[in-house]
Amino acid sequence: MHTTVSARHEAPLATLPPSEDDVAILGFLNVILRRRDTVLGWMLVGALVAAGFALISRHTYTVTAAFMPQAKRGASALSGIAAQFGIALPLGETGPTPAFYVDLINSHPLLGSLVDTRFTYRADTGVATGSLVELYRSRGRTAPLRRDAAIRRAEKNVDASVQPKTGVVRLEVTAMDPDLATQMTRRIIDLVNTFNVETRQSQAAAERRFAEQRKSEVALDLRSAEDRLQSFLQQNRDYRNSPELSFQQDRLSREV
Repeated sequence: MHTTVSARHEAPLATLPPSEDDVAILGFLNVILRRRDTVLGWMLVGALVAAGFALISRHTYTVTAAFMPQAKRGASALSGIAAQFGIALPLGETGPTPAFYVDLINSHPLLGSLVDTRFTYRADTGVATGSLVELYRSRGRTAPLRRDAAIRRAEKNVDASVQPKTGVVRLEVTAMDPDLATQMTRRIIDLVNTFNVETRQSQAAAERRFAEQRKSEVALDLRSAEDRLQSFLQQNRDYRNSPELSFQQDRLSREV
């Protein structure tokens, strides 16, 4: 009996050469492994730098307020008194527009008064007190330069705008502490109110001076008209018998 044995020979698998990407990755890993101490050191430095920036950067707080400018005021008692002397003063007047108050809040004089104000608030490190020039730690060789630097920073921290539909003035104040932001907002509103009061007082004083001046002028005109009428009556006792003299007497009386 013959037994046939068949044997199958398998060819060995061909080995593919590594690609360029695999070589680059392996080379990069080898470099990292050889210099792992340096890599870990730089990672530690980066973590410390990130933590430092996180500590240095401070949170900011924004306080929002809004007010409606007074558009008109009614007729003053001065207008009624002036009317008795034939002086016409405006019965009502249009006040400053909302856009005017936006410009006022952003103006250099008002922000200058703001940075000159001393504030006191409780911070994380304790009670902080001083003007914004001191609290901002403004830099400059002289006091005016430091004050000007504080005003420029306040310009960035104070934002005023007008709501087009309602005419309401919206005020936003940003600071490093919520209490400081609140005090700055109140101070700005107080400065706006002070401006309104001083403006109205100045206007009222101007109207009073004008009315007093016109009163004196009207009194002189009245006295002059009365003197002309008196002189006419003294010179023309029987003016009623003359149409021309009667007409002249009526005209002089109308002037009085």
